[in-house]
This record gives sequence, C-alpha cells and structure tokens, in this order.
Amino acid sequence: MSCYDNVKPGPIFLLMNIKFQAQADEITGICRRTGLAPDALAARVAIKSETMRKIARGYQKASAQLLQALRNVELSVGESRIVRVNQEFPRRVPVVSWARAGQALDYGDLCNQIDESVETDCRDANSFALILEGDSMEPEFYAGDLVVFAPNVEPRNGDFVVCRLANNSGVLFKRLRRTGPEGSVIRLESLNVSYQPIEYPAAEVRYIYPAVDMKRRLRRG
Repeated sequence: MSCYDNVKPGPIFLLMNIKFQAQADEITGICRRTGLAPDALAARVAIKSETMRKIARGYQKASAQLLQALRNVELSVGESRIVRVNQEFPRRVPVVSWARAGQALDYGDLCNQIDESVETDCRDANSFALILEGDSMEPEFYAGDLVVFAPNVEPRNGDFVVCRLANNSGVLFKRLRRTGPEGSVIRLESLNVSYQPIEYPAAEVRYIYPAVDMKRRLRRG
C-alpha cells in the first residue's frame, strides 16, 4: 500500500484533469475520423510531435487556437476525401533520398525534398518512399531499395519504420519495439546481427512512420 493511497486530490486538480481529458477525447476523435496519427496531425498544425502526444493523452492543455486549427484539419481532410474517392490505384508517390530525409523536420518538410516518384498500392494520401542506405537491415532490405511509408498510420510493435530523433540529423530504418510504461521507450532493432539494438525515450523522437510497401531495383547504381 502506497503512502499516497489515502490522499484525495483537491477540487482544482480534479477540474484540470477533467478539462484536459475532454480535450484528449476530442483529439482522439479527430485522429479516428481523419485517419491521421497524432504525429501526422502535429505536422498539419506545425507543432512538435511530442507536444501533440502529451495533449492527446491529457497531460497538457491545448490552446483555443490550436483546437480550432485541429478542427479545421478535420474539415479539410473530409473535403479532400471526397476528391480521392475516385482515385485509381496503384498510384505514384514521391521518393526522397536518404540524405534529404535526414534534413526534414517532419512530414510537411519531407514534401519539399522530392527527388522522383514510384508506383505503389498504399492508400495513405501522404505516403512517400525512401531510398535506403547501409547494410543494417540485410538480408531482407538492401541499399538502394525503395520503401514506402505511411505517415498517417500509427506504427505498431514489429513494424519496420523510418525514424528521426529530435536532436540528431539523419534517419534510421529499423524494426520497432515499444517498451517501458505506456510505450515510453522506443527500441529500434536491426536485422543484421552485426548491429546492436538501440533505445531512445519516445519524447526524443521527431517522427516515426511505418513501412507499408517495398520496391527493389534489379540494378543498383
């Protein structure tokens, strides 16, 4: 039994908690209705992914201006979906080089780093492809492979993901494992046994998107 078990929060604490929870519920609803993950929603309103995660969990209060911006995103997504109903698949999505992806701050910034395009069946309206570098994911993935990512899909344990840290340049392509309380630790695993797993607090991740498709070029270089 904890020494805090019999301590009852005061009325002000309860009021704040209820208020934050209401905002969290609204944002969860926006994510569900738009199909946007919190990180993708954060990119749409130009705030840090970490801030959006805190608000979505009820840990931080959102300003009235931010809430209105999020509601506007939901309206714009709804309108764009009407246009996309008749979109044909497969379709072409932008390709970003490894170096350019490492310079991008979020999905919105990635849109400005396009090098070419590739065909995919991925239905995420904001999907993009990345040209892999290195040998850490061999023998399943090789340098030069084109991997398609879905920014609006929440990554799950076991997914292959592209990840960029908040305080680092460059990106990582690894297999994701969330550990710690409420998935607070991001564990990134390589398939090549020569590379050890690495772990970071979730708060240090700038963006993380799951892979959904892969294209291999028969001739590299």
